Amino acid sequence: MGSKVKTYFRGLALILAVILVGLVSFIALGILLISIFIGIAIIFLGVAIVALFLLPYYYAKKYEIKSTRFKLKKIKKKEKI
Repeated sequence: MGSKVKTYFRGLALILAVILVGLVSFIALGILLISIFIGIAIIFLGVAIVALFLLPYYYAKKYEIKSTRFKLKKIKKKEKI
């Protein structure tokens, strides 16, 4: 009788250990995936911020400002004698 109880408790402990390892690995995998997605999001936000900072530079090359307040004047180059 005592050996059957020991075997039962050993099996129960083994099953609980497997469940615990599964839960820990599931949580670790979730944390890993969340950190990867956060890293990708930070990279994309950095690229978007850099693009927003560079956007006026490219538009200023292609288009002229047509406004009553701001007028672009062409600077004439002085001829060297």
